[in-house]
Amino acid sequence: MTRALVGPTRETPTRVALACMAFAIALTLVTVRTFHDAVVPGRPELARYGLRDFRDAVYYPVRALVDGNDPYRPSTYRTQYPVGSKFPLYAPLILAFHLPFALLPERAGGIAHYAFNVGCTILLAFVSLRLCGIGGAAATLALSAAMLLSRPGHTNLFTGECTAYVCLGTYLALGWSGSSPALGGIGLALAAMKPTFGVPLGLLMLARPGERRAFVYGVLIAAPVTAVVLAIVVHAEGGVAPFLAAMRENYSSLGTTGETYSGGSVIALDAGALVERLLGRTPGAALARVEATVSVAILALGIVVIRRIAARTTRDARLAAATVACMTILLCVHHHAYDALLLALPIAALVSGRCAPTIGPRLRWVLSALLLVPWVNYFATFTFLDRWEPDAATQLVITSANGAALVAALLVVSVALLAARTGASETAG
Repeated sequence: MTRALVGPTRETPTRVALACMAFAIALTLVTVRTFHDAVVPGRPELARYGLRDFRDAVYYPVRALVDGNDPYRPSTYRTQYPVGSKFPLYAPLILAFHLPFALLPERAGGIAHYAFNVGCTILLAFVSLRLCGIGGAAATLALSAAMLLSRPGHTNLFTGECTAYVCLGTYLALGWSGSSPALGGIGLALAAMKPTFGVPLGLLMLARPGERRAFVYGVLIAAPVTAVVLAIVVHAEGGVAPFLAAMRENYSSLGTTGETYSGGSVIALDAGALVERLLGRTPGAALARVEATVSVAILALGIVVIRRIAARTTRDARLAAATVACMTILLCVHHHAYDALLLALPIAALVSGRCAPTIGPRLRWVLSALLLVPWVNYFATFTFLDRWEPDAATQLVITSANGAALVAALLVVSVALLAARTGASETAG
């Protein structure tokens, strides 16, 4: 999980033109849908969903902070601001990061954030290909177009999520922590804005001695800003005790109310949610005992596999480790379908064959097919399920497909990598 060199690629004007056309078409489709269905400022009661998460989780949380209110307390946040849902338990750092967008009027801020997300999507494609040793505008635009047409990429822009730049931070940490600890630390700080990314990523970095320095840098970068924002929030609540009460209220509402995770059984793709769903329960973000057990098991498996191949410094080994890391992050804690944007790097590495010979040709095509499931599964959406109303068994298959595919992919690649490593050790002995 260190820096990869960019190799030469064959790029012609025709390929660049076709890639530009594909990207323009994909972006137009998403943009038209987004702003045709965009939320109306001040009218949260309207059933409109374009830029909805920008309004609820980006814009008004910062406005609340600027106004001297606590955005983390659902009961007051929803009554004081025109939002449709509460502010999730994101790290305080994200409030500082989103400050520039909240200084604008809501609609202008939404447009600015949308444009920023488009830029981050292109940058995410560029970084993914760079880590694979692939360069060129045609490849970058082609992957960007594929990301925009995918379920997670489309949703990220449509609802105004923070996923693209959180994934970008994850890639910086995975790709540069060993060779450039400062850059890896910046990546960890970005990923930590969403704890479901930052916490497992940090644990995976700690498991590799060569990346612990980057982990320290990440903590040092994030801690001062987090402390300042946290102090403002605590002051708004009137002290530490009221602040802790607000956090308990926010956390307890994750699994007991429908305001934020009413569709958890539809769009959750983590392993814990899959197990809960198969047991006939509704997945929620508040960790139940079963989900916690599954989370620990997945994280432990990821750490073991990554440590086993840590000694190898070839590009294919680093990409294999990054692939395992991305799947581990998505499966070990609560994640929604749009978080599968994190699979851009693993998919690029597998499809391009840059992870060979660590991941052989047969295995990489099996893994590619499995990892593409969350990208193409538009059936597991509110639009489809509400319109077609499939029976319970069909809905279970549709909503479980994403998580099942990721679990299968992680198990298959883990067994293959561990078996190969064991075989190599026995041969050497």
